[in-house]
Amino acid sequence: MRYRICAALATAFFSLLLVGPASADGTPLLAYSLTGPADATFELPVNFTVASSDYDLGIGFDVAPLNLTIDGSPAPGDFLVFYSSTADGAFGDANGLFSLTGPQLYSGPENAPTMSNIPGNISLFDFSTGAGGYTLTVTPVPTPEPGSILLMGTGVLSLLLKRRSKVAG
Repeated sequence: MRYRICAALATAFFSLLLVGPASADGTPLLAYSLTGPADATFELPVNFTVASSDYDLGIGFDVAPLNLTIDGSPAPGDFLVFYSSTADGAFGDANGLFSLTGPQLYSGPENAPTMSNIPGNISLFDFSTGAGGYTLTVTPVPTPEPGSILLMGTGVLSLLLKRRSKVAG
């Protein structure tokens, strides 16, 4: 019986770790999917602080996103530059694979931006040529609610204990 209880608790604990990603501080994440001549996917926290060397107030900021892939390949070491509306908005990557103009994708100051969860598809344009064909989709990354995880673990434990009492009875 003790083995089953320990196994159930360990399963519930590891399930909690695997349910969904969240940033280390628990801030919700947004998933970005860029399609067009260059495709990219990445995740960013909704709120974060930018180091003093990585932003210019009124212009934009640099950030290393989570799980950045460009054209289907991981892009380690690359980072993104987000621009304010006064600098033509949107974003680009530091390796020069794309540089896009469009709406500003964050609010607040560049040293502590709040990333926007803009519904629907956002049309973006190549900064150099003005050519369209890029679409950005932003979606919230689902994260588990602690109460739900507790309820699930309690339910699993109850099922194991009920099964044990039927076998003993």
